[in-house]
Amino acid sequence: MGESEVLKLNDYCFEMILSQLSMEGQISFAQTCQRFRGVFMGWSRREFASVWIVGEVLAVELRLLSEVAMSVKKLNIYCNDLDSCFDSQYPNRSRNTLIKNFCRLIQSMRNLQLVKIWQGNRHSTSISKHVLRILKDSSQLRQLHICTLKLETTQIRKFEQLEILYIDVKLTARDLLQSCRTMTSLQTLHLTDQVSSARLREVLAHLPYLRDLSFVIYRSDSKHSKLYDCCQDASSSLSMLFDFLASQRTEDHLAIAQCKGPDMCCSRSRVAGQHQVTGGP
Repeated sequence: MGESEVLKLNDYCFEMILSQLSMEGQISFAQTCQRFRGVFMGWSRREFASVWIVGEVLAVELRLLSEVAMSVKKLNIYCNDLDSCFDSQYPNRSRNTLIKNFCRLIQSMRNLQLVKIWQGNRHSTSISKHVLRILKDSSQLRQLHICTLKLETTQIRKFEQLEILYIDVKLTARDLLQSCRTMTSLQTLHLTDQVSSARLREVLAHLPYLRDLSFVIYRSDSKHSKLYDCCQDASSSLSMLFDFLASQRTEDHLAIAQCKGPDMCCSRSRVAGQHQVTGGP
């Protein structure tokens, strides 16, 4: 088949060819001509809408990611694995330069809607810190999950456009309040046992559109927590909290599920669109 005959193939045929190529081959395909570039971008919008940077990250994978950046809508980053990639794939390059290049790559993902960041050791802290700093300018970003060892409130305070936020980082009640004050568009807030819920009422006052809330309360702290300033009994105090939630959203439905363990009480509320309140046992 001659060159002119090859170009007569339809996009579906080219996409089938693309799927069989190595990553190096896919990069070369994208850079061949305008026609191939268009086929590549259409294919990448389906194949790379969700990207995981996890496990053994190769240099060629990052190069391919730079070609499909505009197609990425969901990005999952394991900072420890990325850090190992920098050590193994680029032993002679400055770490700061590598991190800056990676942040520029994320900056080129202009259609990002969801980002999840995991970081399990202090050596990778600078990666998560720089990634969060660059993400604040992602206009399409609506959902952010953070699971790191350390988080400065200034790093997430500027995410005013967020609608869904998951935090699994050690945060004081004051830090949580400062972080959420500007996130007036939040609809979902998930807090793990790393986050203090002592000033949750104050936090909720700044979140008029919140519809889904989950948090953890330690029984051992209940007598000293401002969350329980009305009652000494944890169960009664929890009811008081949800009475507060319901009173602030009188047009909504509040469903409550309680999970009690030996040391803590986990509570989850979801606000829908009814005029009633239901509670778990």
